[in-house]
Amino acid sequence: QPLRQERAVRQAALDTAQTELQLVEDSTKEAQNRLDNAKTELANLDNTQETKQQELEQNKKDLDEAKTQIQSLEEEEQMLADKESKVANRNKTLMARSEEAK
Repeated sequence: QPLRQERAVRQAALDTAQTELQLVEDSTKEAQNRLDNAKTELANLDNTQETKQQELEQNKKDLDEAKTQIQSLEEEEQMLADKESKVANRNKTLMARSEEAK
């Protein structure tokens, strides 16, 4: 009888230890899965950040090119306005001479 009780106590302790081991293994597997998912998400975020950084750099280049183009077009516009003014003055002069010749 005492032997059976001791055996039952030991068996209960063994069952408890096996249950605890299973719980720890399950928790470990779950933690590993969460870690793997976090690593995957971090890699995705890194890729997204790299892509956005490249887009930002390209946008900066495009902006600089647009500013340069605007400056060039403004200079061309000023040059054309100057030419137009010269042509208008020349036309005025020619018209005045034409009137004087009449």
